[in-house]
Amino acid sequence: MKFLALYASPHQSRSNSGYLLDIIIDEILKSNDHSVSKCDLTHMQIGACINCGVCRRPDRSGCFQKDDMVPIAEAIAEADYIFMASPLYWWNISAHLKCCIDRFYGIPFEHFKGKTIHLVMTGESRTDNEGYDIVKRSLSAVCNYIGAHFEYFFAGASVNTIPAWNNDALIAEAKAIGRNFNRF
Repeated sequence: MKFLALYASPHQSRSNSGYLLDIIIDEILKSNDHSVSKCDLTHMQIGACINCGVCRRPDRSGCFQKDDMVPIAEAIAEADYIFMASPLYWWNISAHLKCCIDRFYGIPFEHFKGKTIHLVMTGESRTDNEGYDIVKRSLSAVCNYIGAHFEYFFAGASVNTIPAWNNDALIAEAKAIGRNFNRF
């Protein structure tokens, strides 16, 4: 299987969501039958979708903007499974991931058909914070629209309380998710 990992936290090495996604990927890569392409969205140039509609014209096959979204779109077409990692910011995903997802509109939807998109999200708020539910409902709607399946892995870690790398329960859950793919 081919996996695509989209990291979207400006915290880099101090990113709880990125740390947990790395654990999942490390487990996935224990199988020689899997490959993972990683994209750190915080270091990429991805222009905002301007809703011009050019990408949906019959004579077009994508967005007119030729930026770092081009290789991401190619990786999406190749991937069997897409992971995304983001902190919870202001009841939503990070701006880097939001910009990338907005540009999904310019990718032919058949590239998403039948694929699973999985979100690893961390934040300081308790798990009953409505922000997590807002993100879950929003991404579920996006996935339904583009023909993908949405799975959600929430991890309630915080660099201000207990960071993910000190949370054995979250680490075990991330490892279990990654190991789950080694049965394919």
